Amino acid sequence: MVFWLTGIGPYLALGFLGGGVAAELISGAGKYKSFALNTVGYAAQAFFVHIGAFLVAIVARDYYYDFCVSGGMSVEWTNTFLDFISWPVLLGSGVLAMAGAVIGMLLGKAMLKKHFVKAGVA
Repeated sequence: MVFWLTGIGPYLALGFLGGGVAAELISGAGKYKSFALNTVGYAAQAFFVHIGAFLVAIVARDYYYDFCVSGGMSVEWTNTFLDFISWPVLLGSGVLAMAGAVIGMLLGKAMLKKHFVKAGVA
């Protein structure tokens, strides 16, 4: 509901759906026990959600422009953002979202390993 209130609408829902399906298929291929496949699945989920969050600015530019301006955003900011956002920018930032997901998985694994070893669990 919050996403509709922020103007993203169904695009983010599609991103969550696509990301969830991709993550399940990738992680499920390793029966959820492969750290590498789980990491790739999480990165794919991050990519799809990121794309879904900004897709509205590309495929429904006029709607997004009207939504932003009527919501109190300045015309200058809205025009600058819409001039900046493009498919190459969206895909490039999606790759950065995937890199952040991989880094997060690696950091999480290192932290959990340290604490589980310390607790005598692993």
